[in-house]
Amino acid sequence: MVLEAIKEKILLKKQKLKEQEKMIKNQEKTSKIKRFSELGRLAYKAKLESLDEKVLLGAFLEIAEKSQDAKALKAWLERSEKIQNDTTSLKRILISFRAVPNQEIKDQLKKMNFRWNSFRGEYYGRGTKDDLTNLLKGLDVSIEVID
Repeated sequence: MVLEAIKEKILLKKQKLKEQEKMIKNQEKTSKIKRFSELGRLAYKAKLESLDEKVLLGAFLEIAEKSQDAKALKAWLERSEKIQNDTTSLKRILISFRAVPNQEIKDQLKKMNFRWNSFRGEYYGRGTKDDLTNLLKGLDVSIEVID
């Protein structure tokens, strides 16, 4: 009787451990998937999505070799921080024209990654107010910086 109760407790503990192990494996799998997604986002951000898989693998192998060098890691980190600082310093901006702008202005805004919102009738994107003021000098335009 007592022996059976002990066996039952051991079985319950084993089941609980198996469930915990399964849960941990699922968490590990989820974190791996998240990391792969982040790597894909970085490849897209670096404009590498159009490269062939074999080319990317070769590049990744070269990166793996160079990652042993502290100087290379430091240079890569500085470059990344510079790019992130450049993109975070850009403010969200709305541009409303009172008259339809010419095609040259539209093309310039497109190059600066501004998009047309047909519903609101304005351009939106990220940039600096000074750059846009210089570009749109002499036009009847409203430039609104959104914080």
